[in-house]
Amino acid sequence: MIIKDLTLGKKEYTSSVWHVSGEFHSFSDVNTLIDTGYDKIVLSHLEQMKPGIGKKIIDKIVLTHSHFDHTQNVTEILKRFPVPVYAHPKNDTPGIIPVANHEKIRIADQVGEVIYTPGHSEDSISILCPDDGILFSGDMPYRIFSDSDEYHSDFIEALEYICSHDIRVIYPGHGDPITDYPQHLLEDSLLTIKKSRDKS
Repeated sequence: MIIKDLTLGKKEYTSSVWHVSGEFHSFSDVNTLIDTGYDKIVLSHLEQMKPGIGKKIIDKIVLTHSHFDHTQNVTEILKRFPVPVYAHPKNDTPGIIPVANHEKIRIADQVGEVIYTPGHSEDSISILCPDDGILFSGDMPYRIFSDSDEYHSDFIEALEYICSHDIRVIYPGHGDPITDYPQHLLEDSLLTIKKSRDKS
């Protein structure tokens, strides 16, 4: 997988926007945009990309949830790149193709898995790419230090499932990729949640 941050040079508040392509730019690769962001710099980066002979710049968009900082650019991007948009069924972005929890979808040169991660919003999803140990987390909480009982069972189940894989990099909804012990970070967060539930 080749993953590029399309918000470099941003001037406005925006989510991360990850462009995911295959390592060898094969015809079977599905170039994927994870979220669309708010800052128009994303459009500029897309237009400057060179995907290779016979390849599209993007083949699909996946929205991790419907908050404006993740979806504002959808309409403008679709005008220039008419591709399908995948999201949770509760995502209110017009024209989405709904995806189910644990549904497999093609991401670049791999098969990714949709994980329903409610909490930040009712339509939050993350994308797990187990072959490379990559998690596109969206705005899923992954640094949980507070000893409070605010996470419901669906989120805990999702976090347990994610922790059952070997996560080597987290590409978050905001900020730089997390490469320093992301698996430990997720497992510590899960432990914190379970401790708080044991107290209640």
